[in-house]
Amino acid sequence: MIRPTRRRLAAMIAVWACALALLVAAPLALPATIAPVHSAAAATAADWNPGNIIDDSVFYDGNAMGSPEIQAFMERQVRNCQSGYTCVKDYRQNTDNRPADKYCNGYSGAANESASTIIDKVARSCGISQKALLVLLQKEQGLITSTAPSSWNYSAATGQGCPDTAPCDKATAGFFYQVYYAARQFEVYRLNPTWWGYQSGRWNNILYNPDGGCGTQRVYIENAATAGLYIYTPYVPNQAALNNLYGTGDGCSAYGNRNFWRTFTDWFGSTREQNHRIVSVANDIYLVSGNRRYHMPPHAWAQWQAAFGDPSAVTRGYLDRFADGGDASLYVRNSTTGAVYYLDSRELHYFDSCELIALWGGNCQNLIIDVTGADLASLSVGKPMSPFGRTDSAATVYRMAGSEMQPMYDDAVAATYNLGTVPYAALLPGSVVARYRVSTQTRFANGQFIMFAGDSRVWLPTGDGRLFYLPSWTRAAELGLPSGVFSTNVPTSAAFNWPQIGNLEPFVSCGGSNFYAASGSLRPATAAAAEGFVVASLDPSTCSALAVTTEGAGLVFIRPADDTRIFYAVGGAYRHVTSVPQLQKVAGTPSPRVLTISREALALLKIGPAY
Repeated sequence: MIRPTRRRLAAMIAVWACALALLVAAPLALPATIAPVHSAAAATAADWNPGNIIDDSVFYDGNAMGSPEIQAFMERQVRNCQSGYTCVKDYRQNTDNRPADKYCNGYSGAANESASTIIDKVARSCGISQKALLVLLQKEQGLITSTAPSSWNYSAATGQGCPDTAPCDKATAGFFYQVYYAARQFEVYRLNPTWWGYQSGRWNNILYNPDGGCGTQRVYIENAATAGLYIYTPYVPNQAALNNLYGTGDGCSAYGNRNFWRTFTDWFGSTREQNHRIVSVANDIYLVSGNRRYHMPPHAWAQWQAAFGDPSAVTRGYLDRFADGGDASLYVRNSTTGAVYYLDSRELHYFDSCELIALWGGNCQNLIIDVTGADLASLSVGKPMSPFGRTDSAATVYRMAGSEMQPMYDDAVAATYNLGTVPYAALLPGSVVARYRVSTQTRFANGQFIMFAGDSRVWLPTGDGRLFYLPSWTRAAELGLPSGVFSTNVPTSAAFNWPQIGNLEPFVSCGGSNFYAASGSLRPATAAAAEGFVVASLDPSTCSALAVTTEGAGLVFIRPADDTRIFYAVGGAYRHVTSVPQLQKVAGTPSPRVLTISREALALLKIGPAY
């Protein structure tokens, strides 16, 4: 095996072109000395992913097996050892102390230690899976299934320190040193990724074979474990090697990484992380994704449990392989695409702005957790987020506006506040509800009329929580409001805390300016024109439902349709102006503005003496 060192970096590509013939000439098919292997799940070439041979969480799990479990596994592989040989299940040696460093926690030597104990202690010291070390021993020397292993098989058990162009390093010879320094080497790769030619998180051109004429494959290496395997054995299997997964390919085939993946799959199942998105250590629950872990707070647990199920128990050592990402939240960024979602009822709902995230109590800077696209792939994407939410699955929908949560009468009402579309109303966490003052007034459709159960009167509810009485549908037409009732038989309880202001009048105020309602639109009127009249002061949301003209403010002169009479609104009454000269004199212009209203609308007005 090629074991690059820092001083050999400049020559790495050239050295890689001179790899061991063992990796190329034969796909680890030893003859009669190999006992049958009990398969966990036969590998299929369709599952091979050159960019992710094994997940980091699987490869770097130093607590994957215990010594008794390793021993039992090895005994299953070799029932009987050939006479005169020591199989790995029976192998023992004295071990010495190894100092702790940044890569491993050291090793406390002991007399007559078994191979299973050595593998287990090394795995825990260096944070490499016991399963991965077993597969490495099999990939390199066939030790796990050999019924007649040689002294050389133990001396170079993992191929560590055995370069292509020189004898093996005596300092790493022997089973214990081979296992220890191989495990340590993978940590060297992981913690110093820029030292090596193959790196994760980028595209790499990987040789098929030591013969450069066989070409390369462009591979996007997804994780540290896969990068480490390519540095340790710098070839990717070609299609011929994959087509004959348990045999030989062609003259350009190499088998090391194929055999590692195939053997791991056959022995232990998938090299992908299984059911480890939600994990537990003692009473603490975590979400793990990518290279981060997130502690699960109570308010988020129900949603994540619904999404990914109950936690899998893991060890603290496994958990420590992930960087601490703080607390889990329901604000989720797909670390693959960058899209930000809210998790609700096993669905992801898209946020289109930081402002909307803030409305929901989130924060674009530090309250969003990163979850990989692969982990989120099992969740469906629902409707986008909105300023509307609910406190439980059967509760009223609330609209968040300013510092207030406003209850909506029904979905149709919510739609009128959401550009005509029924909004998605996600479940509101208690922490979000606590940020708002919950209004006691149920909101109705903006600019629409309602009737209460057992009451024939028609009311216009405003966006700021008041009720205006509609004296006649004629008045609604002049204002440009609907000629029908949006909600009928509204429970009287829904009118709780809604003050009844009075009648809707032709004079209304919007944004501090006066208007007169005529023929379905509001026409600007001067303060002098409105003097003496009742002016219905409307809120911005109700005013937004009305048609407001942009002409300048003026006095109010009206004429009924199909009538030549002109009336002047003055002092709280409407007075007939009997001649054109008089009209021009009152208006102060030869061409005064005269608004047309219906005959029915005139009948509702207070008519004073002629002017």
